Parts: sequence; C-alpha cells; structure tokens
Amino acid sequence: MGEKAKVIIIGGGISGVSAAVRLVDNGFDVNIIESRGFLGGRSFSFKDKETGIELDNGQHVITKACSMYLDLAERLGILNQWKQQDNFQLQVYDKFNKLAILKSSILPSPFHLAPSFFNYSHLDISDKISICKALYQAKRTNRDNHGLDELPFGEWLAQNKQSSRAIEFFWNLIIMPILNDRVQDVSTTMALMVIQNGLLKYKHNADIGYPLKNLSHLMSTSAIEYLGSRSASFTLSTTVRSLKSGDGQIKSVELQNGVQLDGQIVISAVPVYNLLKILPYESLSIPYFRRLEGLHNSPIVNIHLWYDQKVMERKFCAFGDSPLQWVFNEDDKDSDLSSIQPRVGIDSQNENPQHICVSLSAAWEYIDQPKEDLIRQFTTEMSLSFPLARQANIIRALVIKQRNATFRCSPGSGDLRPGSHTPYDNLFLAGDWTNTGWPSTMESAVRSGYNAAHAIIDK
Repeated sequence: MGEKAKVIIIGGGISGVSAAVRLVDNGFDVNIIESRGFLGGRSFSFKDKETGIELDNGQHVITKACSMYLDLAERLGILNQWKQQDNFQLQVYDKFNKLAILKSSILPSPFHLAPSFFNYSHLDISDKISICKALYQAKRTNRDNHGLDELPFGEWLAQNKQSSRAIEFFWNLIIMPILNDRVQDVSTTMALMVIQNGLLKYKHNADIGYPLKNLSHLMSTSAIEYLGSRSASFTLSTTVRSLKSGDGQIKSVELQNGVQLDGQIVISAVPVYNLLKILPYESLSIPYFRRLEGLHNSPIVNIHLWYDQKVMERKFCAFGDSPLQWVFNEDDKDSDLSSIQPRVGIDSQNENPQHICVSLSAAWEYIDQPKEDLIRQFTTEMSLSFPLARQANIIRALVIKQRNATFRCSPGSGDLRPGSHTPYDNLFLAGDWTNTGWPSTMESAVRSGYNAAHAIIDK
C-alpha cells in the first residue's frame, strides 16, 4: 500500500477529515465521499429560514484535554477561532438562582480545584468529604479493569457512598454533558476516564473552549481548503449504496447512482448504523461486524431563544437541579440580530436583542415532545432562573433535535467498539464510536481518524 495509494474515505465528518489530513500529509491520494454538500458531519451549521442567521446544529465545546482535536485545529488553521479559558471556571446555579463557582487555583493538580470546591455552597461538608474520598478512589483505580466496563457508574457511586445531592451537583455536572447519558446508565470505565483525564490528571485539562465562529466555517471551509491544496478530491452530495467484496477485500464502492469505484483502500468514517447498511451482506455473519449491532445512541436537544434585550451576561453556565442543564450566550456568533422580526403579538423595539441556547444532554424525556411545548417549558425555566428574562420578550424560538447525537457508553459497550482494522484487508474504520478510549466527542472522532490513517501508513 505504498505512497500515493488511492484511499476512498466514506464520510466527511471530523473522523473522515482527520484521517484525510494525516493521509495527504503522508503522500496518499484521497477521495472523500460525503452524502451532503459539505464536510463536518455532525459538526455543522445551517441558515435559519426565518431570520437568515447561521446556527450550529448543536452546542459544541472542547477542553484542553482534547489534544488531538487541538492538533487538527492547528493544522487546519482554526485554533484561533476557539476561545479557550486560561483557567477552568464554571458557574453553577440551582433552581433558586443560588450561584456557586468551581474554578482552578494556583495549587497543582489534583488539588487545583480544592479551594473553590470547599467553598462550593451547593454541597454540605459531609457530601464534600464523601466526594473527596470517591475522587481519591477514582484516581487510584485502574479503569482498564474489564469488570469496570460492565459496571454501571451509578453502582460505583453507590459503593462509594455518594448521595443524590452529590450526584446532582457534582458527578452529573461532569459526566452527563460529556458522555451524553445519565450517570446510572454509563460504563464506570468511561466515567473514570472523564474524571481521571479531564479533572485530576493535569491542572488545565478541564479548561473549557467554545467556538467563536459557526461550525461549518470552522470545519468544512477550512478542511476543503487544506485538503484541496494537497490534491485531495471530494465527491459531495453522493451516497454510498454498498461495498462489494471478494477474496477477503473490498473490491469496489458502489454509489447510489450505480457508479462503482475501485476500492484500493477504503476507510468507513460513518456512524455505525450507516456502516451496517452498506457492508457486504455476507459480512453481517462475521462476529466482528455482528457485535456492532449492540451499539446504541443517545439524543441531544438544543432550544434557541432570541430575547429582545440582554438576559445573561456570562458566556455559559450550568444548573444542578433545574431542567436547564447548560445555557450558552450565543451573541458572539450572530452578526446581526436586529433583523429578527418579533413574533406575532409581541410588542418589542428590538434594540438590544440576545441569542440564548439551552443545551440538553441525555434528552430522552424531551426528544419526542412537541417543539412548542418545549419552547413554553424552557421559556418558563429561563424566567425562573434569570431575573432579566422576566421583563424580556422572546422574539424568535427554535428547537433542534438530534435523536442519534452520540453513541451510548453503556456498561459493556467497550467490548463492542472495534479498532481500525477489520476482517477485510483493505477496509479500515473511523468514527467516534470506534475504540479510541474516549467517549463520543470530537476528540474521539479525531483520534479515530488518526488511528485509521496510521493503520494504513504503517501497513
């Protein structure tokens, strides 16, 4: 498979892009096939038909623990379009609008959060002592112990005597937005990975970053420029119908229009449910592929609210015992909010509007609710938690549902996640759901793409 071998990458999401970047940098010819007309996968933006404002499909954040995503962003020239904290700080509210702040101090890890934690007013001293004991246990535990992957994290927390209050105002704040699932439903291995790598390993690993530009500008535009300048080709707005096999290899990639492309080397960088649809029929009897049917997904719901005046000063905040979960101020990315026309029946001068996004992880209870019901419910929740929202009018509201936003890191899922190599000599896998050691994040997507590329380079 020496230099200048032709690699077909199915899927132009972050995993496909990262694989392509590594391959073109190592002298390979790459053709990315993507069903949509742009790259970026689940990291994209679109124009709101009513206002013309470009919106992200979901709220994306990174931390400084995301070393491979930061590497990709630097390669693509978009690192400066992420705003990263110099030191971790998170404002946490309860349903009574009581504020407590978790932030890093001058102390070295793993003690850097200790001063703010012991002043963290959402928990009493008994909960704080119990959490410290559990964190000590988490730090010294080998998360690669196979039994921990089978153990629900909720049971681990119970074994370590964590109260419901401690779970609500500490463990859930960390685990749910990253793993996109309830603490009782996730693998202890994956939960400990988040705690060990994100919170305890290095002082700045938890520093939060958020995009200053819309996602399509960040990923699609920059990726096409980078890869196109290195002679990569793109087959956009084209769906792959199936993979054809023979003699232990993928012989061709059949497109929806019937065209067949010779499959010298193929990387599948699509979600697992899409991969299962295009695999050769006979492959579904192979245990390697059959086990993939055990991987499942978890939903995310984002509720966008445009107010006719400022209701929130900070960039983002989290909530412990409120349905709001995380709330983001999106003003940085909106070029002109003054063009938004108030909803019928709203008397507003629209002089200083503000765009708010409520991000709901593990959104099982919301994914099937009517959008108007969600808007009413979270308009009320915003009024309860943000005093300025009580005097403001909502001039526009939009709900974005992602039923299959991320794969679930359920107990036992570690055994189901495959590596880059497959039973076919020339078929490799990428995707945040593959065995990267990370949950379903942009970081996992980049790692998977790099893994697949190196599997080819080193072959």
